[in-house]
Amino acid sequence: MSISTALIRRLAEAEGKDPAELPPLGNVVDPGVLETVIESADESVYVAFSYRDHSVSISGDGTIRLDETHQ
Repeated sequence: MSISTALIRRLAEAEGKDPAELPPLGNVVDPGVLETVIESADESVYVAFSYRDHSVSISGDGTIRLDETHQ
């Protein structure tokens, strides 16, 4: 499973929605670039960004962390 797919599934689960109901991930990050960076990185590298009401961080080993942000 791609990191983008795994991320969307985690976000949908966190929001209690179907993945198809979420806005495209491409609205905030290029999924292809995200895949390339994570696949070529070691565990010390991470990518962080905001998506809807979540702070997202993905480490080089593919670990996804979601933190709810309160606005």
